[in-house]
Amino acid sequence: MSLVEENWQTTRPTIRERIKFVFNNDRFSDIKFVVRKMDGESERKRVIPAHKFVLSISSPVFEAMFYGELAETKDSIELPDCEYESLLELFRYVYSDEVKLSGRNVMGVFYLAKKYMVPSLAEQCSEYLQKNLDPSNVFIILPSAQKYEEKDLVERCWKVIDDQTEQVAKSDGFATIERSLLEGIVVRDSLTIEEIDLFKAVDLWATKQCERQGLKADSATKRKILGEQTIKALRFPIMKLEDFSSVVLAGDFLTKEEIVSLIRHLTSVSKSPTGFPETGRSGSSSKIQVCGRFNTPPGKTWSYSGNPDVIDFSTDRDIGLCGVRFFGQKDSTYAADFKLTIVGSREVVQSVDPQSFNTEQLQAEKYSYSGFEMTFSHNITLKKNTWYRLSALMRGPISLRGLDGVSSVQCSGVTFTFTNSDIRNNNGSQNRWARLDTQNLRTDAMSVAEENWQTTRSTIRERTKFVFNNDRFSDIKFVVRNGESKQVIPAHKFLLSISSPVFEAMFYGELVETKDSIELPDCEYESVLELFCYMYSDEVNLSGSNVMGVLYLAKKYMLPSLVEKCTEYLQENMDPSNVFSILPSAQKYEEKDLVERCWKVIDEKTEEAVKSEGFATFERSLLESIIARDTLTIEEIDLFKAVDLWATKECERQDLNADGGTKRRIIGEKIVKALRFPTMKQKDFAGEVLASDILTKEEIVRLIRHQNSLFNSPVGFPETKRAYQSTSEIQRCGRFTTVTTSSGWGYTSRCIDAIDFCVDKSVVLHGVRFFGSKDCAYPVDLMVSNQHTGSVLVSLKTEELLSKQLQGNRFYYYGIEVSFDEKVLVKENTRYCLSALVTGPSSLYGKNGAITDTCSGVTFTFMDSSSSKNGTSIKQGQFPELLFSFE
Repeated sequence: MSLVEENWQTTRPTIRERIKFVFNNDRFSDIKFVVRKMDGESERKRVIPAHKFVLSISSPVFEAMFYGELAETKDSIELPDCEYESLLELFRYVYSDEVKLSGRNVMGVFYLAKKYMVPSLAEQCSEYLQKNLDPSNVFIILPSAQKYEEKDLVERCWKVIDDQTEQVAKSDGFATIERSLLEGIVVRDSLTIEEIDLFKAVDLWATKQCERQGLKADSATKRKILGEQTIKALRFPIMKLEDFSSVVLAGDFLTKEEIVSLIRHLTSVSKSPTGFPETGRSGSSSKIQVCGRFNTPPGKTWSYSGNPDVIDFSTDRDIGLCGVRFFGQKDSTYAADFKLTIVGSREVVQSVDPQSFNTEQLQAEKYSYSGFEMTFSHNITLKKNTWYRLSALMRGPISLRGLDGVSSVQCSGVTFTFTNSDIRNNNGSQNRWARLDTQNLRTDAMSVAEENWQTTRSTIRERTKFVFNNDRFSDIKFVVRNGESKQVIPAHKFLLSISSPVFEAMFYGELVETKDSIELPDCEYESVLELFCYMYSDEVNLSGSNVMGVLYLAKKYMLPSLVEKCTEYLQENMDPSNVFSILPSAQKYEEKDLVERCWKVIDEKTEEAVKSEGFATFERSLLESIIARDTLTIEEIDLFKAVDLWATKECERQDLNADGGTKRRIIGEKIVKALRFPTMKQKDFAGEVLASDILTKEEIVRLIRHQNSLFNSPVGFPETKRAYQSTSEIQRCGRFTTVTTSSGWGYTSRCIDAIDFCVDKSVVLHGVRFFGSKDCAYPVDLMVSNQHTGSVLVSLKTEELLSKQLQGNRFYYYGIEVSFDEKVLVKENTRYCLSALVTGPSSLYGKNGAITDTCSGVTFTFMDSSSSKNGTSIKQGQFPELLFSFE
């Protein structure tokens, strides 16, 4: 992978993406591995660069290698037992949680996953092998599965051998297996092969084994190589006489005594034991087995009260369930409504509609009984170690019932475990189960005492999160303020460097930091901890006390994805009480959307904002920007009081006497001249402004004469009211109580969304808002029509409008606002249809819509529209808000 990309960390927001980026390249590499690579018949060596930190957080073996008592100090390590492709895939997995398995590399990767204790990769290899297992490769896979004690894979191999023995015995791999495995195969009762064909395969195996050992393949040598256990497990007595004579005798394995005994048996001359198994193999994998759960014959009686009979069970192996048997009464008929479900889930695995069954005499392992058998139309696959619930609602005469039931029974190698169900059933009993839910919480100091901790954390993020804020592998420490004291945070240069271009320059640049600890005097402990938490885990716990500090650090160390999370948090939690704490930082960091959101809050809620504690603490330049705005929603006299208070507080901070002249100098002429004294009431001007003593005599005279209409010349101050009246008159009617958190409303079918509405007072409609998705654009074809007359009030088509965050009456959401060029009069008690064809990406949508919504004394009533073809209705869909004002 190319590493020339500048500031590459900033475009990879997750820890997995960043670690994946440095896979198999030299960036930050501190160890190299030399391995074999086969090119046809030739062999050459290849080098794979790696990183001790990544390997050590992924494998206890690598941890011991690089950080143990006998730590490896060489720059490169040769691994003679590894192939290049297999080691590359092992490293790919620990760097990216991804692996590219193939028939060529899977056994090598499997070996390395076991060697280096990466169980999640071993599991993927095992699953790949199980998925691709067949008769042609089963003997390549089985020895490794046994060696690595992969129980499920071993069982799967034996199932292939049992179910497809004939093909397995003809595979190339059969001739190469060890004798111990051959013995294990030949003794199995469940093989599906003619005995003569099994003998041929065994004979061929012996011949090949002789060739490999450079021995003559005569009868004595082959028998010695096979071993007596294998010979004695072959079932010669069940062969046809013709096959025995032409094939077995030609193999010359048997002694004279064995031949005579077998010939006499095969010709029915003698029934004496032959010394070989005389029953055919069962091929049990394809036979239906019966699992009985009662030890003694049924007794007493069992009645049906209208409640179901229920039992829960599980198995220790995957099986196919063919059917269920029920007790009954001799020569009786029963109706049964049957259901098989997974315990704790609503998923129905199998159900049988009510039908009638006649009883018959059934044979159990230890006794016979009257009952009936319900057979399924197809086998139902049951997964091992999963709890299932059998439930049957029975109707019919009193029946027998089982006695001395067992909680566990083994049948044909499968263990069934039974337990009482936790729902009320036909015998009125109830078994209560308690479950303890636990939750993992992130703490500031994480324990590292767990042995082989890597093996229980299958993803990169889980492993890097584990070493967050602890000394394991730490090679750098940061000293930061925590109140009046200082606190140390351990960290890892590699992980910080793959997360931040600034840290990369600090630890790997031309002027490398060589100290073991670094002091950060401009940072608070909580903010640095959350910065590091995000780098290590993709998680951050933002709060009002740390978000500004985290935003500062995210900007300083160039983490744009964390900056985005901070700004989203600030926008969602912004209100008049904190807007002046947020705005200066938003401006400093050039966060345009956040700045706009701040100004919107200031404009719409000026009166509350200027009364907040933050108003008295910001810089004069910001005060100038506020006073100059035409869109503030506040009476001018209240704005003046806030400015006067700001000036008084500033005088106190500078230890100055807060007289009129000093306050004017502190405020500055630009601010004083932007205050709209001419729009104030005369009483307010006289009582508040004159008392502040910030105006000159000439300014006071001109303003008083102006207020009394005695002076028509300019007074030196703005004479028009702020324009907030026009904006504040527009109201929003919101019709949803909740909004989805993910995009799920599609527009690919080009169908119209529509809703009908009416109002109880005539209003002017100014526009409509639509849901969207973040950073997506939508063109809209909109129409408002009168449903009684059919007349169209407004029809317009927009260009693509970019979705942005909007504040609704009840929630924030991403959307677009379509404003009308002209006012649209909506008359009371008249039904209108609002319809729109929206195109573009899937969007958010509203839920839990209300039929009526009262806003500023106007009641909107919404109705489903016959024009709506895209799913919008009263309850869900588009049109979150209507913008209106009064006539």
